[in-house]
Amino acid sequence: MSAAGDHVGLAAYGAAGRVRRALREAWLGSPLYQVRLAGPIPGALIALPGDPVPGDAARGQALASAVTAQPVASGEAALAWSEAEHAFSGLHDLAACGPEAAVAAQTLIGQWIARHDRRYHPLAWRADVTATRLVAWLSDAPFVLQDATEAFSRRFHQSLARQARHLALASMAEPDAARSVAVAKGLICAGAALPDGGPRIQLGLRHLERILRAQILADGGHLSRSPALQHQVLRGLVAVRRVLRVAQVEVPKVLQDAIDRMAPMLRTLRLGDGGLALFNGSGEGDGWLIDQTLAEADVTGKALMNATHSGFQRLQRGRTAVVMDVGAPSTPEARALAHAGTLSFEMSVGRERLVGNCGARPHDPAWDVALRGSAAHSTVTVGSTNIFAVDAGGASTTVPSVTCHRDERDGAILVEASHDGYRAVLGVLHRRSLYLSSDGHDLRGEDVLEGGAGRSFTIRFHLHPEIKASRLEDGATVLLRLPNGAGFRLRAGGAALALADSVYLGREPRRRTTQVVLEGTLQGEPTVVKWAIQRIPAG
Repeated sequence: MSAAGDHVGLAAYGAAGRVRRALREAWLGSPLYQVRLAGPIPGALIALPGDPVPGDAARGQALASAVTAQPVASGEAALAWSEAEHAFSGLHDLAACGPEAAVAAQTLIGQWIARHDRRYHPLAWRADVTATRLVAWLSDAPFVLQDATEAFSRRFHQSLARQARHLALASMAEPDAARSVAVAKGLICAGAALPDGGPRIQLGLRHLERILRAQILADGGHLSRSPALQHQVLRGLVAVRRVLRVAQVEVPKVLQDAIDRMAPMLRTLRLGDGGLALFNGSGEGDGWLIDQTLAEADVTGKALMNATHSGFQRLQRGRTAVVMDVGAPSTPEARALAHAGTLSFEMSVGRERLVGNCGARPHDPAWDVALRGSAAHSTVTVGSTNIFAVDAGGASTTVPSVTCHRDERDGAILVEASHDGYRAVLGVLHRRSLYLSSDGHDLRGEDVLEGGAGRSFTIRFHLHPEIKASRLEDGATVLLRLPNGAGFRLRAGGAALALADSVYLGREPRRRTTQVVLEGTLQGEPTVVKWAIQRIPAG
């Protein structure tokens, strides 16, 4: 197993930060720090956070079988747990199996306590991992403690208290924007469940207020511009509100306001199948879980069509939905997840995805930088250059200037946008216009490239793996067939049209797919390429 987990985050450490982190980890691993975690053992838990989302009994049974079949690991094998294992992400799945799985849960927790409770490990005791583990243990405590021995129950409660003390001490040192929400949630849950937790709740609320003021934009978008993080953070905030209500603590206005603004923005970033658009490190996610998050958020606001602060445009008519990226990362933290997909778009018809981006695999170095590149998006690339630079660690190092104007007339929508990401290196300005008809059956685009005489350009339309594409004999048209039998034509003028291989990582496993490419050479004066994706009338 690898210590690299699947948590989506915004780690942003410079050289000085790495030095401070090394010194801090030396302190956390010292015997003196262990003394600071000592204290009374709570006798009972008070307000438990719970989790309205059911676990997966099939996954839980597989985990229980694995625990039963394998001896308890020792030595280095016990230290090599993944982030998900240290966070006990499978505990809720075990609980879904019923009381008979409690022994497996006690075995896993007992193993963790034996190997890590008094031995510092940077992943096991990272603030957000500790917080997530605390919430998992507290949420499923009634299940875990079924028929438990007095000795196990004592170790369990003692470890909860030690972890809560560590979290209170470590919480302010968490610089990662996404992880810090999990830390605040852990503090508040621990404060509500453990005796004398009022100060922890207040610490968590102060931490949360700073996070929300720094991370949530005026239109409700998350600073990262990542749909996946938009959902993750909103889900965390809804859970915090639930815990405060259980503990009979007043919900702060800043928390309720953030939920009220984030929920409509999350709707903005969904496609027709209920999953997320694949911008800035996001996968599709689970539509049912997003539904559950929005239901618990209990916010009636509709999706934003013109999210100017977050930099997204939504064009929606009939059964067609288009989401267009017209923004740029605004801070170093936001750049850590940024994909160079400026002016790219994703399109769905009904519940079928038609055009989109390739997706993300943020913790796989072999794929990460490539998937961040402009060529992995349904936008324009000039030569083999990215719209903005993405370094080997995955963080963008430059930021383009983007303009956008929206107009709606007679039910149709026109979005006109531009970016200068290619200007400094290649001397090229890109302008893109998208027009969606009032019935949603006709999406027309125009790409204008100014400057850069003699340079090659490519306009890409990455298709979903379920779409069947065939190039017609006229050489300027591709027939697109959806799984439900509906047909669309993609026509283009001003560039040579072809089909090429592509890849889809919107969800695992990775799938091969097709892209439509329009290629040409810049002539110096403005180069104009017009294209359209139009529904073929039935019959």
